[in-house]
Amino acid sequence: MSLKPWEFENPPCAEVGHQLYYMLDRYPDLEEEEPDLDINSYKKAISICKTCPYQEPCASWGIKNEVYGIWGGITPKERRQIRRRQGIVLARSLDKR
Repeated sequence: MSLKPWEFENPPCAEVGHQLYYMLDRYPDLEEEEPDLDINSYKKAISICKTCPYQEPCASWGIKNEVYGIWGGITPKERRQIRRRQGIVLARSLDKR
């Protein structure tokens, strides 16, 4: 059985809190362009993800299950692009793009 990201043992993201990974949840109208307001937070979150031993399974989870937030160093926009290329459809209808 595969672990869900929140079940990983001591991931680096747990030390900084989830807010850093969900900037666009606070600014949903800015999601499409991922503006400079969020870029610094994204860069910090992504740099933390790059140090994580769980980066690959977390990214895979995000691609298959998540619309918002940074998962395994991948932004929402990047996940949408990956899903389109790979023909992945989320089980829920939240991914409208």
